[in-house]
Order: sequence, then structure tokens, then C-alpha cells
Amino acid sequence: MSPSSGSPASAAALPLGELILWCAVPAIAFATLYEYSAWRAAGTLGFPLDDAWIHAQFARNIATGHGFSFTGDRWVAGSTSPLWTLLLAAGYLVLRSVLISAKLFGLALQIVSGVLAARLVQLLTDSRDLAIAGALLAIVCPAMVWGAVSGMELGLASALVLAGFVASLDASRGTRGELTGIACFAAACLARPETLVILGLAGIRLLLRARGIAPMARRAAIAAAIVIAILGPFVVLDYATTGKPLPTTFYAKSGPGLMRAIGQRDPALAERLFTVMGPEAVRQMWMTLREQFGLAAFAVPIGFVASFAPRLRRRGAPLLFLVVLAAAYSMGLIAPQRLKPENFRYTAQLVVVLAAGSIASLAAWPPLQRIRPARVALAAALLAGAAWQAVQAAPVYATSVRNIEQLQVATGKWLRGSLPPAARVAVNDIGAIAFFSRHEVIDLEGLVSPEALAYPRPSRGIGFVEATHPDFIAIFPFWYLDISSRTDLFQEVHRISIQGNVASAGDTIVIYRTPWTREAPFAHPFPVKPRLWPE
Repeated sequence: MSPSSGSPASAAALPLGELILWCAVPAIAFATLYEYSAWRAAGTLGFPLDDAWIHAQFARNIATGHGFSFTGDRWVAGSTSPLWTLLLAAGYLVLRSVLISAKLFGLALQIVSGVLAARLVQLLTDSRDLAIAGALLAIVCPAMVWGAVSGMELGLASALVLAGFVASLDASRGTRGELTGIACFAAACLARPETLVILGLAGIRLLLRARGIAPMARRAAIAAAIVIAILGPFVVLDYATTGKPLPTTFYAKSGPGLMRAIGQRDPALAERLFTVMGPEAVRQMWMTLREQFGLAAFAVPIGFVASFAPRLRRRGAPLLFLVVLAAAYSMGLIAPQRLKPENFRYTAQLVVVLAAGSIASLAAWPPLQRIRPARVALAAALLAGAAWQAVQAAPVYATSVRNIEQLQVATGKWLRGSLPPAARVAVNDIGAIAFFSRHEVIDLEGLVSPEALAYPRPSRGIGFVEATHPDFIAIFPFWYLDISSRTDLFQEVHRISIQGNVASAGDTIVIYRTPWTREAPFAHPFPVKPRLWPE
């Protein structure tokens, strides 16, 4: 079929090697900038978020034969991104360092996301130049730059979501492409659970495009089999460990969302979620785009309007924008406190979809399609806006790494060097403390100790502590005033504080001795030798 026929697959694809080069150069350049900034700020390479050390702890345990356990051999569904955790475990088996494997995987997946963004733009526009622009925009947006070096799953989720759209919108592949898209979206749910909304919408689209009841039923059966095959094992894990279908992280962090409204039969809360929190989440998504692209974010709503031009509409461009809108609104219903600009790690996969959709829709809009200098200027403005935001975010990344190193990592190392090896420690930030201390931890927030969720706030801390009898407690004291105020029960033995905090939920972690301490602490402390690469 000739290019003039309008087939999305008609234009010759960019050579893969050339496209990888276009993506790899800026990706490596930004990764170098961020890591150099972190090295200058913290004196080491690390992660900017304690959650990354949660993945690291799970991954090391899986790789060393302990399964999906956090401390000890008890399995727990405490990973929000089990696919990323498994990938890190594989990296640990090869490199013996979760930190190095996470950064290598992160960089590689950022590049893969750029390649897929280019393929998506080319499907929509048949333009090689615009495909390159789409790839670059996906690569340089701050969320993807941060995600590549953060130890988090942003690149994996983004690559799988983009792959799903590439497969689904490729008209030359027909139903087979849409089913491949379903598989990609299902896998993306194991990287970011918010992708369940995209998976659901893709399933609806698959059924609506069927001609007749029998083809619809056949498509539904095949799609259901694909989803069950991919998500089923992890749902079984969730049920086996907690008796619920979702990871413990969902129940610990979802907050006053729709699940609570249904469980408590609270129609007032449900009404507020649909009329206030859903629209507020969409507004927060817009604020996230402002943070990601600067003033160039205004190209996104203009691109949404442009996507309804006949040629773009036929190729599915509006779908990209509508899916993101629905996903943002749904996040407001399920976890209304999560969708904020500073929580871009939950929405990076949506940001890159909008990056590709905006480049394609604006530059291929008929008025601009005839004016090449205008298209070039528009793409350059979008790229410049995102790149500038990414450069501006480098010092924040560096400070975040320093915060986590000086607080959570330092606490973990102090515990390992000062407490008896068998000591059990109750904590509220579990990642780096568990990874570096190698002590058994009791999670007061319930991410890996789901029993904690049975204790309501504000007295959860002392209630769960009295039930589990930890030897020591390491917490942000203002989080648990019921513990920190009980000086008759809990004796402070050490505290670690930081200044200029941008990454941690508190400035100070205090370690307390408890009435249940089994061994005299500090009897045989052993030094913790500094390592360039944590194991």
C-alpha cells in the first residue's frame, strides 16, 4: 500500500539502530547529569526515594532464595510493582548489586520508551521527523529522566503502556494487534496498578470494534484468558498472603477512596469522590503536566482538540488523550491523595503517552502540516520546555539522594552496627532500614506487616507495638505521638536528623528501646564498612 493511501503502517519505519542512537544520547547525558549531581551532594550513588529500597529488599530476597519475603521467609504481597521487583532480582543474580542493576535497567527502559514513543507517533503521522521529536520528548521529560536513575518502575510502566498503544493502534495488525495491546496493558498493571484503568478501556474498545455477538464473545474470551494468565499468579499471591485480591500497599495507601465508601456504605463520601475528588485529580494531572513541560504544557489541551482532525481521529489519536483523562479521574476516585505533581512517579506512563500524542496531533494538524517551519518550531518548543524542566530538577534529585542516604540509609547502617543481630525493629519507613540493617522489621504502616492495618489511627502505633513486642522502634516521632510520648515505656537511645529535607516524610528518626528488648543492646557492636555499591 502506498504512503498516499493513509495506512498508519505505510511509511517506512525509522531504522532501529538510528532510533536507539537518537534516544540513547540524551538519555545518557541526563543520567550523567543527575548522577554527577547526586555524587556531589551525597558522596555516593543512591536512590532519591525510600520506596526504591523496598524494591531492592524484595529483589535481594527473591534472588537469594527467600521468595516474595521482606524480612525472614514469610511471603507478603507488599510490592506495588512485582514485575519490576522480579526484574531487579534477575539483575541482582548477575551483578550482585540491586543499585547498579536498577539504574542500568532504568536507563535501558527509558531508551525503550523513547523508541516506542517514536513508533506511536509514526503510526499516527507517517512522519519520520515527528517520530524522532516524539522520542526525544518522551526521553527528556523530567519524570522519565528521574525514573531512569531512581530505582523505581517508571520506565517499565511507560514502556509497557506505550507498547500497548503501538500494538492497539497499528491497523495493519487488526485484532491480533489489539490483543497484543491487552497483554501489554495487563503486564503494565504489574508495574503500575493505575494501568488497570487503561486495560479496562482497551478491553471495551476491543469489544466495541467487533462485528456481531459471536466475534465479540470470542474476543472477550481470548482477552480474559490473556489477562488471567498475566495477572492471575499475582492475584493468587495476594490472596494467599493477605486474603485480599490486591497488594497490601493498596490497602495501606489508598486512603478515603471509593473502596472505603463502598465498604462503609457511605453515599456522602461516594458523591464527594465523583463530584469533587475526580475533577480535582484531573486538575492535579494538569498541574503535573505544567511541572513536566513548563509553559509548553499548554500544547497538550490544544493537541487534544487537534487530535479530532479527520485523519488523526481515524488513526486513534483522541484515544490517547481520553484514556489519560479517564485514568486521572479514576485515580481521584480510588486514591484521591495520590495524584499530585510531586507524585509524578504514579503518572509517568500517562505523561509519555501525552508527550507522543501532543507531538503527533499538533504537528500533523492540517494547518501546521503544510508549514514545515511551524512544525519544527512547535516540536522544538515542546522539547526545550521539557528539557529545561529536567535540568532544573537535577538539584532536587541530588538533594533527595542525600536526604535518603543521611536519614534512612544511615539509620539502617547504625542499626546493623549497634544492635544485636536477632533484634526485631518496628519501623514506619521500611526500605533502606531493612536493606542495610538486615534486621527483621515490623512495619507499623502495614505495607509488609498487613496485621497493622487492623489497628486504627491514631493509636495504631502503640496498639500494634504492644501486640508484636519489638525489641526496638525506629520511627518519625511525630507520626506516632502515642509511642514517642510514652517515656515510661520507650527509652530513646539514638536519633538521626537531616536538614534541607525534600524527600523524606520526616526530618528525624528516633530509635527507642522497648520493654521487650531481649538482649542488652550495644554489647558487641561491629563497624559497618562503607561500600561504594550496596549489595
